Amino acid sequence: MKQPRIAITTLVANRAWVLPWFLGCLAGLDHPKDRLSLLVIDDGSADETPAQLDVFRAQYEGSFRKIDILRRDYPNPATSARNTDDRKEGYPKLASLRNLALDWAVEQKADYQFSIDSDILVAPGILTRLLSHGLPYVASMIWNDVTDRGYIGDNLENRVTNAGFLNHRGRWEQFRKYQLSKPVVRPCGYSGAVYLVDRATLDSGARFGGEHPDMDHHCEDYSYCWALQLLSIDRHIDEQRQAVHVMIPSRLQDALGAYVAWFGVFPEKLG
Repeated sequence: MKQPRIAITTLVANRAWVLPWFLGCLAGLDHPKDRLSLLVIDDGSADETPAQLDVFRAQYEGSFRKIDILRRDYPNPATSARNTDDRKEGYPKLASLRNLALDWAVEQKADYQFSIDSDILVAPGILTRLLSHGLPYVASMIWNDVTDRGYIGDNLENRVTNAGFLNHRGRWEQFRKYQLSKPVVRPCGYSGAVYLVDRATLDSGARFGGEHPDMDHHCEDYSYCWALQLLSIDRHIDEQRQAVHVMIPSRLQDALGAYVAWFGVFPEKLG
């Protein structure tokens, strides 16, 4: 039986400081490369990002099923609304880019879309793990707050995560209690950053950028999860460590150390 076809999509903007490791992790996924397609949307990078992407395509275009690099040239490039002057302005822009990626995955006739932010280093087995759940939408847990004790060790409770729920006041609230010794897969209201969606979800018509609770305070991923909720499509979060978030350049070495500590191998690096 053939492995499913997976469309990997990501947005980049001035990510040269982490991109060689990010692309190396994609190349190291334990899924047949001829069943992987990749779309990178480069949002007007002014550093070495375009050159690094060209090196990756030259090295792997004969292995991957397809590699597309879409270069956009916006006046205010960003891979996150944190990089924009106004989050209310940044989120709609990011939503439009994510919809481009989603539409591309549909056009590829992929069985799944694997959406991943370009500052996340994933374990080789993440696709095998997420596919095994057979869920319409399942994200991998990441921890965003890395400013106090770094990544090493198990003292991660109460860190900011990429998942949460709609509380009794009708507001989005982040998960702050989760298991590390016995990781679970559990329902969530919203997630983002690194997730897998199946073909039925791709075909559902759900898109980024619509109205949703707390639009003024939270990111564009919420609008997509809200659209899925309105269509009664369940979302889940996998709490097993499968991804390391490298939020800023100064945390790269800590993140690489966490990767080795968590997964027992050093991440692959482009070149």
